[in-house]
Amino acid sequence: MVERLYVDEKDAYANYGICIAENGYDGIIGYPPLKKVNANDWEDEDGIDVDLSSPALDTRNFPIQFVSHGKARTGTFFELISDKAYHSFYFSALDKTFKLRLVSQSNLDTLLGLETFTLQFANDFPVPEEYTYVGPQSNTVYTTGYKLDGIDLASYGVRILKGTIDEVLKSPAVKQKLITNLQRQNGAKYSGDTVNYKTKDVKISCLMRADSLSEFWRNYNALIFDLAKPNERTLYVEKLDMEYPCYYKSSSVVEFYPTDKIWFKFSLVVVFTSFRVELYEILSSEIGERIMTEDDNFVTDLGEIVI
Repeated sequence: MVERLYVDEKDAYANYGICIAENGYDGIIGYPPLKKVNANDWEDEDGIDVDLSSPALDTRNFPIQFVSHGKARTGTFFELISDKAYHSFYFSALDKTFKLRLVSQSNLDTLLGLETFTLQFANDFPVPEEYTYVGPQSNTVYTTGYKLDGIDLASYGVRILKGTIDEVLKSPAVKQKLITNLQRQNGAKYSGDTVNYKTKDVKISCLMRADSLSEFWRNYNALIFDLAKPNERTLYVEKLDMEYPCYYKSSSVVEFYPTDKIWFKFSLVVVFTSFRVELYEILSSEIGERIMTEDDNFVTDLGEIVI
């Protein structure tokens, strides 16, 4: 398939000598962040009480890098995208149209008669008006051990990458109680005998694969829809046999290749609304099996070792 860009139904290469640079789709494909949610943060309780009755996705700014093969026509292209706020951008490599708003030009380089320039756009429509939810569907035969509201992320064609379990296990920051630190006295006085933890951001490193663009967009849209729907999410981690209350916050793209085998490497940031490092953790073998005592009646634990 010839990878073409159409702006307001005009072929950008045929009319202006402009095409998308290599890796230029990374910004386009990213998920929008969630708008800030209201929450109560109680000093003597772990985490927060967050209002997720009507969460909403925010607008998203992102760069697109272009290559120009006709310097004389670049100005005409800028005239096109500057005559009104919104323009229709159809990317044939994605088989998708976006309604985008120009924000700024961040760089321009000229080399051997070619120009490369990066434009910042805003997508003010994170959920297209015509979108109707369709559940995820993938040909995968594996499981990830990570479940979102009881659905394994493999259902979305997602694999969980190295480093995610460390993100889950890291300790959140401690809520600071009242501290009195007088100028003329040594040290300070801390008010509070208990330790309570703040929320923590957890980065889930993901790789989404798909056999076709239709499968990709189905799972791509279903994932963000399920992440951002009302109420708190639960993330179950099989390796720890633990379920964590959380909500979606933001995402970032690492790599995206719209090839015959769609490759979308990205990270999701979710907020654990309440998290406490457990004093007693189940001991397991390297392959994740719980270790039983000789009579097979009890699992072995780590006592006071915290993982």
